[in-house]
Amino acid sequence: MKQLLTEAEALRLRELLDIIQREVMILKRTDEAIPQDISDEWILSIETNMDRSNLIDAFAARHSRLQDTLGDKLLPLLLQFSQESTGTAIDNINRAERLGWINAAENWRDWRVLRNQLVHEYFSDKRKLKGSLHKARLCLQELFFSADSMTQAGKKLLDVA
Repeated sequence: MKQLLTEAEALRLRELLDIIQREVMILKRTDEAIPQDISDEWILSIETNMDRSNLIDAFAARHSRLQDTLGDKLLPLLLQFSQESTGTAIDNINRAERLGWINAAENWRDWRVLRNQLVHEYFSDKRKLKGSLHKARLCLQELFFSADSMTQAGKKLLDVA
């Protein structure tokens, strides 16, 4: 059962939905700027090519930011406004899977590890960075699915507000 949102709650939810829409759009554009098949030479050149280095940084940051906005900000609100119990991040992600807002809670947990790899392997091992970047790009469609599903759930809540 859904509860009626206060004006302040509805405003906060609208703001988050707008932010997510922009984050998805910018992450898609950033991903499109990275070559589809990253060569070893391309990945090794990021130390000397500032544009490529900045592109990798932007991708990692935007990928992480979307995860954080969805999982740490929007998801708890959706659960609360849908009269679902909230808990730890893992509990909330498991509930989101049960509600069909995400495909697999396990993938979300893996993405947290992947995010750390993107940041920390940047300077230590370029080949591992290449693999992490490839994995991050593979999960984009599922991340975008989650963004769309949660956005639709938020819009439904706003329709009754």
